[in-house]
Amino acid sequence: MRSLFLITLSLFLSMPSVSLAQEKQLTFEDAIYFNSDILPARLSNISWETDSQYFTYNKNNTLIQMDITKSLTADTILRLDDLNAILVNLDSLALKRMPSIKWADENSISFYHDSMFLKVDLNNKEAIILNAWSKQARNKEFSINNDVAYTIENNLYISHNTVTDTLTNDTLPNIINGQTVHRSEFGISDGIFWSPKGNKLAFYKKDESMVGDYPIVDITAREAEAKPIKYPMAGMSNEVVKLAIYDLKTQETILLQTGDSIDHYLTNVCWGPEEAYIYVSILNRGQNHLWMNKYKATDGSFVATLFEEQATTWVEPELPMQFLKNRNDQFIWFSERDGWMHMYIYNTKGQIVKQLTKGEWSVLNLIGFNESGSDVLFVATKESPIQKHIYSVNIKKGKVKKLSDEHGSH
Repeated sequence: MRSLFLITLSLFLSMPSVSLAQEKQLTFEDAIYFNSDILPARLSNISWETDSQYFTYNKNNTLIQMDITKSLTADTILRLDDLNAILVNLDSLALKRMPSIKWADENSISFYHDSMFLKVDLNNKEAIILNAWSKQARNKEFSINNDVAYTIENNLYISHNTVTDTLTNDTLPNIINGQTVHRSEFGISDGIFWSPKGNKLAFYKKDESMVGDYPIVDITAREAEAKPIKYPMAGMSNEVVKLAIYDLKTQETILLQTGDSIDHYLTNVCWGPEEAYIYVSILNRGQNHLWMNKYKATDGSFVATLFEEQATTWVEPELPMQFLKNRNDQFIWFSERDGWMHMYIYNTKGQIVKQLTKGEWSVLNLIGFNESGSDVLFVATKESPIQKHIYSVNIKKGKVKKLSDEHGSH
């Protein structure tokens, strides 16, 4: 293995360097050690203003505004000292560096700092705290209304206008709420799912009491010690996972009627745009049979299986389904059914409308839609499996257009 690494490294170092700002032959040290001089230049914290003619970014603790209609002319609109002068009235709050901001409206920015969500009016030089939560909070997810759901140890909480509600109060160590499940497989990266309008919250609730302990060695201690984790070995008991929905208005929690989930995975959780339904992929433990199910968000009852997907190898629901812009009855489904990860359009009755992309290349991620919703923007390997480019595809015509120009990953 060491010989193979050295051969590969020597071939890499002998290749001509890619011309960026200037040509430079990479050294052995560049390839092995972290060298900040050869990292690509980038803009930090890019944020569009409410008028899309302007965007801002951070540079040297200064907020710079760019005008795309005037050859990207730059103006300084806020310095860290100016921001701290506004914040000083909030319990003498002082920031050490410019935060990552978003534009709340034409004259106001918002940002997170030290378990708080703040809004600053740049015209009136005023700052307010929109929300606050425990410093022990983990797995934070924010709604469109600036509410935040989070976990403390194994339980789930919501903070709204600095007021906290307790959603779960489980005391058993193996009952876990609002965290990832199934070993974070199949695109599962979190356990909390806000509805589009922020009126409801779905979350995973798992019981891993029947799962065996697996020893992991902690090498950070002076004397390494074993710290067991729960890991369902092949052929042994799996964790039991349920999906719950909390209604912020009624303050009631219901469970989705997903049936026996001992040997099934609940993946690809997606809210319908109108919040009346929630969609969940049920994947068997053999990972070769998937059911896309629809449930009522009011009582958790099963509505229908929209479609099934099977494979002689395996089914991989790696990307969440995505509803079309301005369409409550059609969504994009990602599948490798033809050997490559591509996008398919289905309606909410389970009928396939069309295959949106096709070819011997893979869609890696969906970015979003253009303003009218006629085009889907996505990242793919269409040019080369070792490059990532940005494309658009017209939903009606199916025409794919490459948007990024330069060689490499975007």
